[in-house]
Amino acid sequence: MVPPAISVLVTAHHRAEFLRAAVDSVLGQEFPRARYEVIVVKNFDHPEIDRYLSDRRVLNCRTDAGSLGAKLEVGLQVASGPVVAFLEDDDLFMPNRLALLERAFEDPEMGYFHNAVQVLGPDGRPGPSRFHEECLTPAMLPARDRSPRSVRAFLRVGPSFNLSSTALRREALDPARPYLSRTNLTCDNLLCYAALVAPFRLENSGDRLTGYRLHASASWSPTGPEAFWSAEAAKWKAVVDGFELISEMARRHPIERFAACDLRLRRAMYALATDSATAPFPPRDLLNLIACRLFRGEGISVGLASAGLLLRAFAPPVERRLYGQYIRRQTQALGIG
Repeated sequence: MVPPAISVLVTAHHRAEFLRAAVDSVLGQEFPRARYEVIVVKNFDHPEIDRYLSDRRVLNCRTDAGSLGAKLEVGLQVASGPVVAFLEDDDLFMPNRLALLERAFEDPEMGYFHNAVQVLGPDGRPGPSRFHEECLTPAMLPARDRSPRSVRAFLRVGPSFNLSSTALRREALDPARPYLSRTNLTCDNLLCYAALVAPFRLENSGDRLTGYRLHASASWSPTGPEAFWSAEAAKWKAVVDGFELISEMARRHPIERFAACDLRLRRAMYALATDSATAPFPPRDLLNLIACRLFRGEGISVGLASAGLLLRAFAPPVERRLYGQYIRRQTQALGIG
C-alpha cells in the first residue's frame, strides 16, 4: 500500500458542533483521497460522529490529553505522511488546500507552509474580510538564511497565526516534539519557531486557504467585563508559559533573540491583562513593550496601539470599560454576542 503524501490532524476539545463540517472540508478536497490520511484526535465520545468517521475511513483517536499540543502529539504518533497539516475543529480547509500543499512540498527544502484565512461567521458563511491582513502578503525565508533582517521581514507577515493555516515536513517538527505536549495556546507559534530552528525553507503563500470561524464558543468570546478580563489574564498566562518553552527550544540558535523578544512582549501583555494593571503601567515596561514591537519590525503605531496600550497604561478603568463595550459591539454585529 502506497503511504499517504499528507497527514491531516483534526483536533477537538469538548466540542462536537463544528467537527463534522471540519472533516467534510478535508474529505471534499480537490486532491485524490488515496494521497492523504485524516486523523481526528478528540477527548470525547460521540456515537453519531464516531460512526460517521468510521464510515469514511477517518482514524478516530480518543484521548484524555488536556492540552492542544498533547492532542497533536497523539496524532503525530499514528500519522504516516511525510507532511503534516493541522486543522482545529471550528475551522475549515478550502477545497484546493491539500493540492497546493503537495505542490509546495515537492521542493525538498520546504519545511513550513502557511496561508491566510477567510473569516467565517458561526454558520460558516464568509464574514469580515479585514482580519490579519498581514498574512495576505506572500513571503519566503530561504533554508540557509536566518539573518536578523530576513527573519524579521518574514515574521512581519504573521506566519504563525492560526494552527489550521500551517503545514510542516515531519523533520521540521523535530525541534518542537520535546515541548509539544506541554503547549496549549501557542502551538502555532511553537511550530513556526521549530521550522525556523530547523534547516528548511519557510513560506507564507498569502492565499486564503483556511476558513477561520468566529463564534460564541471561541476562547476569546466575552460574557461580561469582569469575566472577559479574567479570561484575558488566564489566556496571557498560558501564552507566557508557551513562549518560555519556545525560548528554551530556540536557545543558542540565531533566532534566539526573536524568541526572547516575543517572550518579553507576552509578559508585558500578561501584566496588562492582570489586576495589577489597574494601577498605571510602569513606564519601563511600557517602553519595553514598544521596543519589542519595533524590534519585530511592526512599527511604532502597532506598539502604541497594542491592547489599547496608552489608555491601559494611564487610565486602566476607562480603557477596560471602553474595550469591553467595543468587544460586545463586535460580537453582536457578528451575531455571536
